[in-house]
Amino acid sequence: MHKQLFAYALLFLAFPLTIITIRTSFISSDTLMIQQKKDTVTTQNNTPPIKVTPASLSDTTASLDKANNQKNKKTTRVVTVKNSITKEMISYSKCFASYTPDFSLTINDQTIQPGEEKKINITNDQLTTSYSYNFLNGFKKGKRTVEFEMPSDKEKFEITFSWEDDWHVLIKNSKPIKKKKIH
Repeated sequence: MHKQLFAYALLFLAFPLTIITIRTSFISSDTLMIQQKKDTVTTQNNTPPIKVTPASLSDTTASLDKANNQKNKKTTRVVTVKNSITKEMISYSKCFASYTPDFSLTINDQTIQPGEEKKINITNDQLTTSYSYNFLNGFKKGKRTVEFEMPSDKEKFEITFSWEDDWHVLIKNSKPIKKKKIH
């Protein structure tokens, strides 16, 4: 949408005597139909005409550039994360036997041991966890990552684990947004 408006602004600057007519097919639609006409501007839903001037187009372009810069701006902050994953959480029971894998957890590429609390830098309120497991000397093993969106008003988080949950890694007061199986 922003690229279209920028293209139309360039078109208007190339043909300064042309007034652009903007017609919307639906009010909620983001699609704009632009046609070139001389001297008049009309809209499909009979609203008052809008006159587009080079100054208003440059103001719009400047506003769009400012919004894009704010969107691309990275904010970094430090949060405290506690690994509350216990042996019971990662164990797997099958056929009256319980198996505990070799298990490791990293948060934003920093290893964190069970019971350990660490300060972690996060960017744009995003945190990535990665865990690997190895059952029975490689009989069943894997590595997965889960990305979380962290609320900006919280500073402390606690990590737990459940094989029964689709995300497996859980962080209280946060929202999982993406998971990826590495192997």
